[in-house]
Amino acid sequence: MDVLDDVRALAKDAPEALDGDAIKGLLRERLVDTLDKAGDRSLALTEDPPTVFFVMGANGMGKTTTIGKLAHRLANEGGQRVLLAAADTFRAAAVDQLEMWAQRADVDIVVPEEGQKKPFPVVAKAIDKARDEGYDTVIVDTSGRLANNYNLNEELRGIKDTIKEKIPTAPHETLLVVDAALGRNAVDQVRAGLSEASSSRREGRARIWQDEVGLTGMVVTKLDGTARGGFVISTVRELKLPVKLVGVGEGIDDLRDFDAPAFVDALLGYQEGDAEALQQRLDATRQKAEARRAEKKRQTEEALALAMSAKQQEMEATDEDTPAPKSSGGKSKSKKKKKKNKKR
Repeated sequence: MDVLDDVRALAKDAPEALDGDAIKGLLRERLVDTLDKAGDRSLALTEDPPTVFFVMGANGMGKTTTIGKLAHRLANEGGQRVLLAAADTFRAAAVDQLEMWAQRADVDIVVPEEGQKKPFPVVAKAIDKARDEGYDTVIVDTSGRLANNYNLNEELRGIKDTIKEKIPTAPHETLLVVDAALGRNAVDQVRAGLSEASSSRREGRARIWQDEVGLTGMVVTKLDGTARGGFVISTVRELKLPVKLVGVGEGIDDLRDFDAPAFVDALLGYQEGDAEALQQRLDATRQKAEARRAEKKRQTEEALALAMSAKQQEMEATDEDTPAPKSSGGKSKSKKKKKKNKKR
Protein backbone atom coordinates (compact mmCIF):
# COMPACT_ATOMS: atom_id res chain seq x y z
CA MET A 1 0.00 0.00 0.00
CA ASP A 2 3.03 2.33 0.55
CA VAL A 3 1.11 4.46 3.05
CA LEU A 4 4.30 5.60 4.77
CA ASP A 5 5.83 6.67 1.45
CA ASP A 6 2.74 8.74 0.68
CA VAL A 7 2.80 10.31 4.14
CA ARG A 8 6.48 11.19 3.76
CA ALA A 9 5.83 12.76 0.36
CA LEU A 10 3.00 14.91 1.72
CA ALA A 11 5.07 15.83 4.78
CA LYS A 12 7.90 16.96 2.53
CA ASP A 13 5.78 19.06 0.17
CA ALA A 14 3.09 20.39 2.50
CA PRO A 15 4.07 19.81 6.14
CA GLU A 16 1.80 22.58 7.41
CA ALA A 17 -1.26 20.94 5.79
CA LEU A 18 -0.60 17.36 6.89
CA ASP A 19 -2.61 16.54 9.98
CA GLY A 20 -4.28 13.51 11.54
CA ASP A 21 -7.39 13.72 9.38
CA ALA A 22 -5.32 13.82 6.19
CA ILE A 23 -3.39 10.73 7.32
CA LYS A 24 -6.64 8.93 8.20
CA GLY A 25 -8.05 9.79 4.80
CA LEU A 26 -4.91 8.47 3.14
CA LEU A 27 -5.04 5.21 5.11
CA ARG A 28 -8.70 4.70 4.23
CA GLU A 29 -8.00 5.38 0.55
CA ARG A 30 -5.15 2.86 0.44
CA LEU A 31 -7.18 0.13 2.17
CA VAL A 32 -10.07 0.56 -0.26
CA ASP A 33 -7.61 0.61 -3.15
CA THR A 34 -6.09 -2.69 -1.99
CA LEU A 35 -9.50 -4.37 -1.99
CA ASP A 36 -10.47 -2.86 -5.34
CA LYS A 37 -7.27 -3.87 -7.12
CA ALA A 38 -7.69 -7.54 -6.22
CA GLY A 39 -10.08 -8.01 -9.14
CA ASP A 40 -13.66 -7.86 -10.31
CA ARG A 41 -16.05 -8.43 -7.40
CA SER A 42 -19.11 -9.14 -9.52
CA LEU A 43 -20.24 -12.72 -10.05
CA ALA A 44 -19.60 -14.09 -13.54
CA LEU A 45 -22.82 -15.11 -15.27
CA THR A 46 -22.48 -16.55 -18.75
CA GLU A 47 -24.74 -15.52 -21.60
CA ASP A 48 -24.86 -19.17 -22.68
CA PRO A 49 -26.29 -21.02 -19.65
CA PRO A 50 -25.79 -22.86 -17.52
CA THR A 51 -23.36 -20.86 -15.44
CA VAL A 52 -21.32 -23.21 -13.23
CA PHE A 53 -20.20 -22.17 -9.74
CA PHE A 54 -17.49 -24.35 -8.18
CA VAL A 55 -17.39 -23.88 -4.38
CA MET A 56 -14.59 -25.10 -2.14
CA GLY A 57 -13.17 -24.62 1.34
CA ALA A 58 -12.18 -26.38 4.53
CA ASN A 59 -14.70 -28.07 6.81
CA GLY A 60 -16.56 -25.75 9.15
CA MET A 61 -16.13 -22.60 7.08
CA GLY A 62 -19.79 -22.35 6.11
CA LYS A 63 -19.42 -23.68 2.59
CA THR A 64 -22.71 -25.58 2.35
CA THR A 65 -24.62 -22.77 4.07
CA THR A 66 -23.15 -20.28 1.61
CA ILE A 67 -24.28 -22.44 -1.31
CA GLY A 68 -27.83 -22.51 0.04
CA LYS A 69 -27.89 -18.74 0.49
CA LEU A 70 -26.39 -18.16 -2.95
CA ALA A 71 -28.96 -20.46 -4.55
CA HIS A 72 -31.76 -18.58 -2.79
CA ARG A 73 -30.37 -15.23 -3.91
CA LEU A 74 -29.96 -16.24 -7.56
CA ALA A 75 -33.43 -17.77 -7.66
CA ASN A 76 -35.25 -14.92 -5.90
CA GLU A 77 -33.32 -11.82 -6.89
CA GLY A 78 -32.08 -13.00 -10.26
CA GLY A 79 -35.10 -15.05 -11.29
CA GLN A 80 -32.85 -17.98 -12.23
CA ARG A 81 -33.48 -21.68 -12.26
CA VAL A 82 -30.80 -23.07 -9.97
CA LEU A 83 -29.60 -26.66 -9.66
CA LEU A 84 -27.33 -27.87 -6.84
CA ALA A 85 -24.82 -30.70 -7.27
CA ALA A 86 -24.09 -32.56 -4.02
CA ALA A 87 -20.54 -33.57 -4.91
CA ASP A 88 -19.37 -33.82 -1.29
CA THR A 89 -19.43 -37.62 -1.26
CA PHE A 90 -16.82 -37.76 1.50
CA ARG A 91 -19.39 -37.04 4.23
CA ALA A 92 -22.88 -38.48 4.09
CA ALA A 93 -24.16 -35.71 6.37
CA ALA A 94 -23.04 -33.12 3.83
CA VAL A 95 -25.53 -34.40 1.27
CA ASP A 96 -28.34 -34.26 3.83
CA GLN A 97 -27.38 -30.72 4.79
CA LEU A 98 -27.34 -29.55 1.17
CA GLU A 99 -30.73 -31.17 0.55
CA MET A 100 -32.11 -29.19 3.48
CA TRP A 101 -30.78 -25.95 2.02
CA ALA A 102 -32.20 -26.86 -1.40
CA GLN A 103 -35.62 -27.13 0.20
CA ARG A 104 -35.22 -23.82 2.04
CA ALA A 105 -34.09 -22.07 -1.14
CA ASP A 106 -36.74 -23.85 -3.20
CA VAL A 107 -34.26 -25.09 -5.81
CA ASP A 108 -33.52 -28.53 -7.26
CA ILE A 109 -30.63 -30.80 -6.37
CA VAL A 110 -28.75 -33.79 -7.79
CA VAL A 111 -27.47 -36.21 -5.12
CA PRO A 112 -25.20 -39.27 -5.32
CA GLU A 113 -26.83 -42.60 -6.02
CA GLU A 114 -26.73 -45.19 -3.25
CA GLY A 115 -23.21 -46.45 -2.71
CA GLN A 116 -21.69 -43.81 -5.00
CA LYS A 117 -18.39 -42.65 -3.51
CA LYS A 118 -16.94 -40.54 -6.30
CA PRO A 119 -18.15 -36.99 -6.99
CA PHE A 120 -17.53 -37.00 -10.74
CA PRO A 121 -20.74 -38.79 -11.82
CA VAL A 122 -22.80 -36.43 -9.66
CA VAL A 123 -21.26 -33.38 -11.33
CA ALA A 124 -21.68 -34.82 -14.82
CA LYS A 125 -25.30 -35.74 -14.15
CA ALA A 126 -26.08 -32.28 -12.77
CA ILE A 127 -24.62 -30.48 -15.80
CA ASP A 128 -26.43 -32.79 -18.24
CA LYS A 129 -29.68 -32.16 -16.39
CA ALA A 130 -29.10 -28.42 -16.38
CA ARG A 131 -28.51 -28.30 -20.13
CA ASP A 132 -31.34 -30.65 -21.02
CA GLU A 133 -33.93 -28.98 -18.77
CA GLY A 134 -32.97 -25.32 -19.17
CA TYR A 135 -31.42 -24.45 -15.81
CA ASP A 136 -29.58 -21.14 -15.60
CA THR A 137 -27.03 -22.02 -12.92
CA VAL A 138 -25.37 -25.09 -11.42
CA ILE A 139 -23.69 -24.75 -8.02
CA VAL A 140 -21.26 -27.58 -7.25
CA ASP A 141 -20.56 -28.42 -3.61
CA THR A 142 -17.25 -30.16 -2.83
CA SER A 143 -15.75 -32.06 0.07
CA GLY A 144 -14.20 -29.86 2.73
CA ARG A 145 -10.45 -30.14 2.59
CA LEU A 146 -7.20 -28.79 3.92
CA ALA A 147 -4.24 -28.07 1.71
CA ASN A 148 -2.33 -30.99 3.29
CA ASN A 149 -4.97 -33.51 2.18
CA TYR A 150 -3.34 -34.49 -1.09
CA ASN A 151 -5.98 -37.00 -2.21
CA LEU A 152 -8.90 -34.62 -1.77
CA ASN A 153 -6.96 -31.88 -3.53
CA GLU A 154 -6.35 -34.19 -6.45
CA GLU A 155 -10.08 -34.80 -6.48
CA LEU A 156 -10.60 -31.09 -7.15
CA ARG A 157 -8.70 -31.42 -10.39
CA GLY A 158 -10.88 -34.36 -11.37
CA ILE A 159 -14.08 -32.42 -10.65
CA LYS A 160 -12.89 -29.48 -12.71
CA ASP A 161 -11.92 -31.80 -15.57
CA THR A 162 -15.40 -33.30 -15.44
CA ILE A 163 -16.98 -29.85 -15.62
CA LYS A 164 -14.78 -28.84 -18.56
CA GLU A 165 -15.59 -32.01 -20.47
CA LYS A 166 -19.22 -30.91 -20.38
CA ILE A 167 -18.70 -27.14 -20.74
CA PRO A 168 -15.19 -26.12 -21.89
CA THR A 169 -15.55 -22.54 -20.59
CA ALA A 170 -16.65 -23.65 -17.10
CA PRO A 171 -16.44 -23.34 -14.16
CA HIS A 172 -17.29 -19.68 -14.52
CA GLU A 173 -16.66 -18.97 -10.84
CA THR A 174 -14.44 -20.90 -8.41
CA LEU A 175 -15.14 -19.56 -4.95
CA LEU A 176 -13.19 -20.15 -1.76
CA VAL A 177 -15.24 -19.91 1.44
CA VAL A 178 -13.43 -18.67 4.58
CA ASP A 179 -14.73 -17.98 8.07
CA ALA A 180 -14.17 -14.46 9.41
CA ALA A 181 -14.53 -15.73 12.97
CA LEU A 182 -11.29 -17.69 12.56
CA GLY A 183 -9.37 -14.78 11.09
CA ARG A 184 -5.99 -15.67 9.62
CA ASN A 185 -6.39 -19.31 10.60
CA ALA A 186 -9.23 -19.53 8.07
CA VAL A 187 -6.80 -19.23 5.16
CA ASP A 188 -3.82 -21.19 6.47
CA GLN A 189 -4.81 -24.13 4.29
CA VAL A 190 -4.90 -21.83 1.26
CA ARG A 191 -1.51 -20.33 2.06
CA ALA A 192 -0.06 -23.82 2.10
CA GLY A 193 -1.50 -24.43 -1.33
CA LEU A 194 -0.63 -21.07 -2.89
CA SER A 195 2.79 -20.44 -1.39
CA GLU A 196 6.03 -21.67 -2.85
CA ALA A 197 6.57 -25.25 -1.77
CA SER A 198 9.73 -27.22 -1.21
CA SER A 199 8.43 -30.77 -1.45
CA SER A 200 6.96 -32.28 -4.59
CA ARG A 201 3.67 -32.97 -2.82
CA ARG A 202 3.28 -29.36 -1.74
CA GLU A 203 4.23 -28.25 -5.23
CA GLY A 204 1.41 -30.46 -6.46
CA ARG A 205 -1.04 -28.71 -4.14
CA ALA A 206 0.13 -25.31 -5.33
CA ARG A 207 -0.43 -26.38 -8.92
CA ILE A 208 -3.94 -27.65 -8.17
CA TRP A 209 -5.18 -24.75 -6.05
CA GLN A 210 -3.72 -21.93 -8.08
CA ASP A 211 -3.15 -23.02 -11.65
CA GLU A 212 -5.50 -25.90 -12.29
CA VAL A 213 -8.41 -25.11 -9.97
CA GLY A 214 -8.11 -21.39 -10.69
CA LEU A 215 -9.69 -19.56 -7.76
CA THR A 216 -11.64 -16.49 -8.87
CA GLY A 217 -12.78 -15.05 -5.56
CA MET A 218 -13.58 -15.45 -1.88
CA VAL A 219 -16.74 -15.58 0.18
CA VAL A 220 -16.21 -14.44 3.79
CA THR A 221 -18.73 -15.91 6.21
CA LYS A 222 -19.78 -14.72 9.69
CA LEU A 223 -18.65 -11.19 8.93
CA ASP A 224 -21.06 -9.66 11.40
CA GLY A 225 -18.49 -7.88 13.59
CA THR A 226 -15.74 -5.45 12.56
CA ALA A 227 -13.29 -6.90 15.09
CA ARG A 228 -13.27 -10.11 13.06
CA GLY A 229 -12.76 -8.48 9.68
CA GLY A 230 -9.23 -7.14 9.87
CA PHE A 231 -7.69 -10.25 8.36
CA VAL A 232 -9.57 -9.60 5.09
CA ILE A 233 -7.15 -6.85 4.00
CA SER A 234 -3.99 -8.93 4.45
CA THR A 235 -5.64 -12.02 2.95
CA VAL A 236 -6.71 -10.17 -0.19
CA ARG A 237 -3.21 -8.76 -0.60
CA GLU A 238 -1.56 -12.13 -0.07
CA LEU A 239 -3.84 -14.30 -2.18
CA LYS A 240 -4.65 -11.61 -4.77
CA LEU A 241 -8.28 -12.72 -4.73
CA PRO A 242 -11.27 -10.37 -4.56
CA VAL A 243 -13.92 -10.80 -1.89
CA LYS A 244 -17.15 -11.25 -3.85
CA LEU A 245 -19.71 -12.07 -1.18
CA VAL A 246 -20.02 -11.83 2.59
CA GLY A 247 -22.22 -13.70 5.02
CA VAL A 248 -23.53 -11.34 7.70
CA GLY A 249 -25.93 -13.56 9.63
CA GLU A 250 -27.69 -16.88 9.91
CA GLY A 251 -30.72 -15.99 7.79
CA ILE A 252 -31.14 -17.22 4.23
CA ASP A 253 -31.09 -13.61 3.00
CA ASP A 254 -27.88 -12.76 4.86
CA LEU A 255 -25.52 -13.05 1.88
CA ARG A 256 -24.46 -9.68 0.52
CA ASP A 257 -22.22 -8.20 -2.12
CA PHE A 258 -18.90 -7.08 -0.68
CA ASP A 259 -18.77 -3.28 -0.42
CA ALA A 260 -15.12 -2.29 0.02
CA PRO A 261 -15.61 1.35 1.13
CA ALA A 262 -18.36 0.41 3.60
CA PHE A 263 -16.24 -2.45 4.95
CA VAL A 264 -13.20 -0.20 5.50
CA ASP A 265 -15.33 2.48 7.17
CA ALA A 266 -16.79 -0.09 9.54
CA LEU A 267 -13.34 -1.55 10.20
CA LEU A 268 -11.91 1.87 11.09
CA GLY A 269 -14.97 2.90 13.06
CA TYR A 270 -15.99 5.79 10.80
CA GLN A 271 -19.56 7.04 10.94
CA GLU A 272 -21.66 8.23 8.02
CA GLY A 273 -20.16 11.43 6.69
CA ASP A 274 -16.72 10.83 8.25
CA ALA A 275 -15.30 9.29 5.08
CA GLU A 276 -16.37 12.23 2.92
CA ALA A 277 -14.89 14.74 5.35
CA LEU A 278 -11.60 12.83 5.53
CA GLN A 279 -11.42 12.60 1.74
CA GLN A 280 -12.00 16.33 1.43
CA ARG A 281 -9.21 16.99 3.93
CA LEU A 282 -6.88 14.66 2.05
CA ASP A 283 -7.73 16.32 -1.28
CA ALA A 284 -7.01 19.75 0.19
CA THR A 285 -3.66 18.56 1.51
CA ARG A 286 -2.77 17.10 -1.87
CA GLN A 287 -3.71 20.32 -3.64
CA LYS A 288 -1.39 22.27 -1.35
CA ALA A 289 1.38 19.73 -1.88
CA GLU A 290 0.89 19.89 -5.64
CA ALA A 291 0.94 23.69 -5.56
CA ARG A 292 4.14 23.59 -3.52
CA ARG A 293 5.73 21.16 -5.97
CA ALA A 294 4.69 23.32 -8.92
CA GLU A 295 6.16 26.42 -7.25
CA LYS A 296 9.43 24.61 -6.53
CA LYS A 297 9.57 23.47 -10.14
CA ARG A 298 8.95 27.02 -11.37
CA GLN A 299 11.66 28.40 -9.12
CA THR A 300 14.10 25.72 -10.21
CA GLU A 301 13.41 26.37 -13.90
CA GLU A 302 13.71 30.12 -13.36
CA ALA A 303 17.02 29.74 -11.52
CA LEU A 304 18.31 27.47 -14.27
CA ALA A 305 17.28 29.96 -16.94
CA LEU A 306 19.06 32.81 -15.09
CA ALA A 307 22.18 30.70 -14.69
CA MET A 308 22.21 29.82 -18.37
CA SER A 309 21.68 33.48 -19.32
CA ALA A 310 24.54 34.59 -17.06
CA LYS A 311 26.78 31.94 -18.56
CA GLN A 312 25.93 33.07 -22.07
CA GLN A 313 26.69 36.70 -21.22
CA GLU A 314 30.03 35.68 -19.69
CA MET A 315 30.97 33.77 -22.84
CA GLU A 316 30.03 36.74 -25.05
CA ALA A 317 32.09 39.12 -22.90
CA THR A 318 35.10 36.81 -23.11
CA ASP A 319 34.83 36.72 -26.91
CA GLU A 320 34.82 40.55 -27.10
CA ASP A 321 38.01 40.87 -24.96
CA THR A 322 39.96 38.29 -26.97
CA PRO A 323 42.11 39.95 -29.83
CA ALA A 324 41.41 38.69 -33.36
CA PRO A 325 44.14 36.44 -34.84
CA LYS A 326 46.44 38.01 -37.55
CA SER A 327 45.84 36.92 -41.12
CA SER A 328 48.61 34.85 -42.76
CA GLY A 329 47.23 35.28 -46.28
CA GLY A 330 49.65 38.15 -47.25
CA LYS A 331 52.78 36.27 -46.32
CA SER A 332 51.70 33.28 -48.30
CA LYS A 333 51.16 35.39 -51.43
CA SER A 334 54.57 37.08 -50.98
CA LYS A 335 56.35 33.77 -50.73
CA LYS A 336 54.56 32.52 -53.84
CA LYS A 337 55.66 35.64 -55.80
CA LYS A 338 59.30 35.16 -54.73
CA LYS A 339 59.22 31.55 -55.88
CA LYS A 340 57.80 32.62 -59.26
CA ASN A 341 60.53 35.29 -59.70
CA LYS A 342 63.27 32.76 -58.97
CA LYS A 343 61.86 30.43 -61.62
CA ARG A 344 61.98 33.27 -64.14
